[in-house]
Amino acid sequence: MGKKEIYLAGSFYDFRDRIIQQLPEFNFADPRNHRQFSISSLVEDDMKDAIASPVLVACFPEKKSRGTMTYAEVGASRVNGNYIIIADENSLKDNLLERIADKNLNGIDDAINFLRENNNLLKSEFKKIKSQSELNHAETVFVSGDDKYFNEIEKTDKKIICYENLKDLSDFENVDVTFVHFPEKGDWDRKAIFFMGVSYALKIPIIMLDQKEIPYPPLSGLVRRIFRTKDSVLDYFKELKSQKISDEALIMYNLFKKYDGI
Repeated sequence: MGKKEIYLAGSFYDFRDRIIQQLPEFNFADPRNHRQFSISSLVEDDMKDAIASPVLVACFPEKKSRGTMTYAEVGASRVNGNYIIIADENSLKDNLLERIADKNLNGIDDAINFLRENNNLLKSEFKKIKSQSELNHAETVFVSGDDKYFNEIEKTDKKIICYENLKDLSDFENVDVTFVHFPEKGDWDRKAIFFMGVSYALKIPIIMLDQKEIPYPPLSGLVRRIFRTKDSVLDYFKELKSQKISDEALIMYNLFKKYDGI
């Protein structure tokens, strides 16, 4: 049996070399080796390895902000049924990560020791979620964000699934579109980014309302459409009846004319 491959998720703080050097019995997918010349190539490589690697280790060093795109990688890995280890050195834990992880540990050294002792026992209890293969429907929208958008998108005749009434990730088998909102002020909502990763892995189009002055570029590599205003995104959902490119593109052409004067 060949070496099991591990994807090392987390911000680019100094922890990957320590793990790789101490665990020669594993192969590692290291995002530092991915294509860096464009956001699209970087995101494609990161997400591909996060999904394909049977084990993902997400590291959160003490007193450092938790990696933004790490949450997308974890979400994509989770719905693919991979074994997920969370190594979080911060005293205040993330409840979402604790619920979806196969193993929660308090430090990177703990993760190294656990991997060394459990080389052949890393099989997730979470099942792989069925991926959607066609973009024909546009009826059910998963909304991860401010409550005010639940009702407003629902008024566009869409069926809404939100985090609060999500039973488990298998509910995403019925989702046609995912909507996320990042307001102008404040940090990026890590929970929303986790569900962006889930949607990306399941080939569910993501519509993003990003109102920040300085966008976080990797998020754009996950989405189908980006909007800047509430009115424009609600107009989009009002018109969205089919996601076939000939239908969906026509909606966008009309919105370009209305909002950008093109």
